[in-house]
Amino acid sequence: MAGMLIERVTGHPYGDEIRRRVIKPLGLRQMSVPDDGSEIREPHPRGYVRPGKDAPLKDITALDPTVAGPSGSMISSGADFNRFLGALLRGKLLVPAQPHEMMRTRPTGNPDGGAYGLGLESDPLPCGGLARGHDGDIPGHQTAAAATVDGGRPRPW
Repeated sequence: MAGMLIERVTGHPYGDEIRRRVIKPLGLRQMSVPDDGSEIREPHPRGYVRPGKDAPLKDITALDPTVAGPSGSMISSGADFNRFLGALLRGKLLVPAQPHEMMRTRPTGNPDGGAYGLGLESDPLPCGGLARGHDGDIPGHQTAAAATVDGGRPRPW
């Protein structure tokens, strides 16, 4: 939905706006938004799925990541994703009121206390405070990243 909104408001493809407003200003050299029919740039991990309960793993690394559209077509190293998330939470990408609105969450009903807002999840940390971030996946690949509001990295929970 966010990708469609970006394209409608700007009149430009989602990927062009992400490259112009996020990737270039933050110097994210290992983050990309592939064009249709793109392959994942090297180096990268292999992607696997298990098509059935007892089926062997199948390598689907060649899956075109754009099949997910804006909801799953971005590709990033862990380091660049962390830089992006830290910049987002510290207000380096948006006007100050926008990250604040993204952090206004509602409980998901999950017993772990997680909540969801405008694109950001929040999860309570065992040491106190909240980890804010997001996860995502397409067949064969999955990622998750979180940080504290000051942009720090929480210990795994």
